[in-house]
Amino acid sequence: MAEDKKTVIHNVTSQNQSGGITAHTVNIGPPPPPEPQLRTVSEEQSNNADGAYTMKRTVEMNAPYEGRLVVTITANGLVRAGVDSLTETRVEIPGNTIIIAGPGRQQNMMQGDNFYTTTIPAPSGSYLITVVTKQKTNVTIDTRFQ
Repeated sequence: MAEDKKTVIHNVTSQNQSGGITAHTVNIGPPPPPEPQLRTVSEEQSNNADGAYTMKRTVEMNAPYEGRLVVTITANGLVRAGVDSLTETRVEIPGNTIIIAGPGRQQNMMQGDNFYTTTIPAPSGSYLITVVTKQKTNVTIDTRFQ
């Protein structure tokens, strides 16, 4: 049976000291976890033969995060409503067949003609975000941590 490891934090308090690194109370323990960050590793865009537009962006987490990552994709075309609409959106783990959100995965997502939102619980590692629109348009991918 595996034992649970517990983090131990020690408080060191010095009395009547007015300077130095041990003046007052010093907490000795593990450093706080890093702030979650998502960086873009690569991005490619292409015009498809059928007139559609595809954008693929690979993003990477700097460290595992216990909360949630919310991904929102919007298509901001300057043409008639519906012409620039999203025809396919997916979030997947690169090099893997696991689709986090996209065709066949309707949980943790909302979608309309020109927007798509999904939530990834406990994100870590890399993700490939693929967006296909009916025609070339401005595509925005926003992310936030909750």
